[in-house]
Amino acid sequence: MACTARPQCRCQELRLNRSSFRRIWTIRLEGISSARRQRWGSGASMNLAYFHLHARPFRPTPDTSSYYPAATHENALTKLIQAIADDEGLLVLTGAPGTGKTLVGHLLLARLGDVAAAFITNCRFASRAELLRGMLFDLSQPHQGMNEQDMRFALTEYLLGNFARGQKSVILLDEAQDLSPDLLEELRLLGNLESSRGKAVHVVLMGQPSLLESLRRPELASLQQRIGGRWQLEMLSLHEAADYLQHHIRVAGGNPEEVFSGEALSILAERTAGVPRLLNQAAAACMALAESVEAETIDAEVALEALTALGYEMDNAEEAGELISAMPPAVPMAAVPEHLSRSGVGGKYRLGAELNNFRQSVGPASVLHADFGPQGLMES
Repeated sequence: MACTARPQCRCQELRLNRSSFRRIWTIRLEGISSARRQRWGSGASMNLAYFHLHARPFRPTPDTSSYYPAATHENALTKLIQAIADDEGLLVLTGAPGTGKTLVGHLLLARLGDVAAAFITNCRFASRAELLRGMLFDLSQPHQGMNEQDMRFALTEYLLGNFARGQKSVILLDEAQDLSPDLLEELRLLGNLESSRGKAVHVVLMGQPSLLESLRRPELASLQQRIGGRWQLEMLSLHEAADYLQHHIRVAGGNPEEVFSGEALSILAERTAGVPRLLNQAAAACMALAESVEAETIDAEVALEALTALGYEMDNAEEAGELISAMPPAVPMAAVPEHLSRSGVGGKYRLGAELNNFRQSVGPASVLHADFGPQGLMES
């Protein structure tokens, strides 16, 4: 069947080398101005009007206004709030990079309401004095010209004063895996501030899983015994990851079905492993690329090219076969033509009989490559 693409797009058929099971994409995008390609490559800001949005949907920094209530985040927030209500003084939240620890920290403070809070986002302190100064600064308390002991007295007086007035104090330390044993011991001593009525301060350590290794050190056994709860953030499931992308489009005022195809959602959810930060990066790159090539929708091709530009490669047949299996066909398999065809730049893939056979024939020992460059999908 002849390709029905627009004049600016020429699709060559999908060719399969069955001896090595190499999947070779030879799609070329032609007729797109160099200025528009350079605009995508330069990282220019997205035109919100292109996708009928009123706000940027995928921000690189934590954004509580577009929070997606994934099960892992809601569970962590519920447990942290309950632990603080139960007067636990020291709590630990871990998660891989990009899973949303900082966002959970901001949401925790918002849900706790009227508390005196310090949110330390960089824990690379060289000494106890620097740590104390950082906490006083974030609590808007005087600290200049004070030595270490003076700052310790000032912080203690402030926290006990808040407690006497009936106000909780919460100190969150992000990237806590960077804290040395000496600094963790200082925080243990701070957590000892209490009276017969309860804890004067609640300390929440948030960091990467390596934080748990640090806490197991023999010299921190006393601190270990005082930890009132440990929780870990997980990656989003494939279903949650796809819903996460759609949620952000809705919050930004758009229609998810007009922005992402089902195949693109499956690819993005799979290739980012459900890590929220990576989902944001990939979706933002897809939107910029789709605009630059005047695609009506972010389809599988746009998603794959944007992911490759970010460094997500398909390294082997097993990995790629799983990805292909996760992609819902655009039409029933029996009704599609023999070759890959598209209804223009931004149209949906139609997976033909050859690709269906390819799904069944690819094995884990086979090597599969797909190389993508700024000029479109290139032959590997």
